[in-house]
Amino acid sequence: MKSMKIKKTVGQCIAPDRDYPYGLEIRLEKEQIDSLGIGIPEVGKKMTLHAMVKVSSISVNEGVEENNACVSLQITDMELSENSSRTMEEVFYGSKN
Repeated sequence: MKSMKIKKTVGQCIAPDRDYPYGLEIRLEKEQIDSLGIGIPEVGKKMTLHAMVKVSSISVNEGVEENNACVSLQITDMELSENSSRTMEEVFYGSKN
């Protein structure tokens, strides 16, 4: 797994109170919380997220000094748990038993 935390450098135009880029936060409404069966967790609690996504759009822009790219992903299926010992294969395809 790779950290998505922003590496802040001098001169970067990033909101000072954000540790992670805009767009990496997922908002779940009551219907999704109920569907996942997780209840309301405490703020700051770490959980495990497994998800299937579909690429919904891509954008590549040529810049003066470097190119910029953006990929939008639509989450189509997900599982959220407190602690997961299941492998990715078991999450997406079921256990082998």
